[in-house]
Amino acid sequence: MINNQYFHSHIACNVTGTNNLFSKVRQYRNNIFHSSSMELEESEANSYIDDMIAVLQDGKELLQQPDAQIAVNKLQDLKKKDFIVTTEGFEDILGQIKDEMSKVLKSTENAATKEEYEDLKSKLSEGKVETEKLENKLANLEKQISEEKKGQLEAEKEHADLKKKFTILETIMEEQKQEIKRLKEEDSPQQKQLEFQKAKSGCCSQLIEHYRSDVLKVSAIPLQPDEENYSFSDIYIKPTITSKIEKSRGESEEKEIKTMSEIFTKNGEPQKFIYVVGDAGSGKSSFCKYLINCWCMAHSDGHNEDDEFEGVKEMKKFDFMFYISLRHNIKIRSIQEMLEMRYDKIKKFK
Repeated sequence: MINNQYFHSHIACNVTGTNNLFSKVRQYRNNIFHSSSMELEESEANSYIDDMIAVLQDGKELLQQPDAQIAVNKLQDLKKKDFIVTTEGFEDILGQIKDEMSKVLKSTENAATKEEYEDLKSKLSEGKVETEKLENKLANLEKQISEEKKGQLEAEKEHADLKKKFTILETIMEEQKQEIKRLKEEDSPQQKQLEFQKAKSGCCSQLIEHYRSDVLKVSAIPLQPDEENYSFSDIYIKPTITSKIEKSRGESEEKEIKTMSEIFTKNGEPQKFIYVVGDAGSGKSSFCKYLINCWCMAHSDGHNEDDEFEGVKEMKKFDFMFYISLRHNIKIRSIQEMLEMRYDKIKKFK
């Protein structure tokens, strides 16, 4: 229509130049036919389709042509839903192209000038080349579809095999569930005690790992905490610790404590509450970490060495030790809540 003046009187669009709607659609056609990937982004494809529909709805004659409007409906469907390309569709298109080319050739042989006729003949020759290219693409598509069908059959077979194996696996799992349920119902007190000890040991190990990585690694220079950290036991020096003994008439006496046992027991009885009092910087926090270090050594394999204060020996009496910094629990008064916030594992073990 663009290159043959015979058609110009049958369309409303001015097709001179390259910026008209018909020229744009011709360029879209070239882009599609010459694409190496045969792919379009959805937004680009929709733009192409909108302009193609506008060409087919040209107001002079095409808008009243039933075939043109059928094509418009197909293009609109293409925008609304998924479009499956089949070899049958290509064969129909090729047949239609050949028929239309033949009709155009016959209708223009008498109406057009010789020059126009030769020009149209040249264009039809180019169309034949493009048709051959399309036929080659059709052959490649048929081959691709054949390979995809073969792959689909193999995938369906594999899916059936997997489904069969999955059914067998489900049966085995159900049998195992029933067996586990039976074993749980038959658990003896000894088995439950064994599980308790295992859980207890695991909790202990986690506490030791936490203390050694987060609490017992300290800087040798307090004012430079970013310097290299050392193991607590390598730099700790025990301060002098005394116990305050109340006497009559409000008097009291201080006695130096020689062993850890003197802190935790009195007259052979364990003490429930113990308070360590001292000036700022006298070593109270460091002494708490010393207790933690002794407890970790007491409950670690191969770490039974002790000092003259016998801290490791005393800490063996305690299954667990929990270190709570009160400055981080200002609004909480319950020790149980402090423990649950700081050590979430205790919720499962209490």
